Amino acid sequence: MQGFRRVIVSKVVNSLRHSYDLSKSHMKNALKELFRKVFELTGYTPVATKLFYDPQRKRPITREDFFNLYFANVDPRRFFFVQLGANDGKTGDPLYPYVTKYRLRGIAVEPQPRAFAALVKNYQDFPEVKCLQTAIGTTGEPLIFYSVKEEHHLPDRPTLMSNIASFDKKHFLRGLVKKIPKDADPSIYTEETVISAPTFDRFAEVERIEHINFLQLDCEGMDWPILRTIDLAKYRPDIINFESITLLPKDRADAETFLSQHGYQFFRCGIDTCAYRV
Repeated sequence: MQGFRRVIVSKVVNSLRHSYDLSKSHMKNALKELFRKVFELTGYTPVATKLFYDPQRKRPITREDFFNLYFANVDPRRFFFVQLGANDGKTGDPLYPYVTKYRLRGIAVEPQPRAFAALVKNYQDFPEVKCLQTAIGTTGEPLIFYSVKEEHHLPDRPTLMSNIASFDKKHFLRGLVKKIPKDADPSIYTEETVISAPTFDRFAEVERIEHINFLQLDCEGMDWPILRTIDLAKYRPDIINFESITLLPKDRADAETFLSQHGYQFFRCGIDTCAYRV
């Protein structure tokens, strides 16, 4: 197998060298840059590590470890969370296990009727959680919301199609084409709905939110545009967890710079970036 791999790599390198007339050292650097860009498109940043050779680093701390420690030390009487893009509130949700375990108080926001109904059901035994069927925008103006038509949702996988709904049409279509037959017309599956989308400040004013301990965003491509409109100095969340894998590299970098400027450190975990204030 190793010999086979060497042959394939050699052919790729020779082909590129022939095409671009690069020296061996330049070819190595070109391949490194190529792999770096590919990784960045998937939401990851390659780093040099001795993880596999250092026994002290074979079990690095995870986001679950971090959250376990954080939530074990919060005071439920004073804790408040806001979750934007809650979907059904449970499936693949990093916040749900802690909200239900410690009976934490907060607001979960979801605009989609089907997902919102599931959200209400999943939190029906937790009156501390207020579920709102609305959306948050960046200007306060009504927006077109792109989602999958009701008849195309799968009963046995209820969140499969609802997970890609977005105000960002390009983002929605990128997700949609991965879930429908190759030659299918995306417009057949697409529903466009004009919905109200107040700014975060207006939403917070109506709900009388003065402080946030935990801010969770899963807004399908709109995480950074919404995040940059939030006055972090005013609400001072301890933790901001948002979906960053869907962002362009520049937007992801801008979001992380924005958080750093407000005193946050951060790490990436799976599809998310988790920022925390110390």
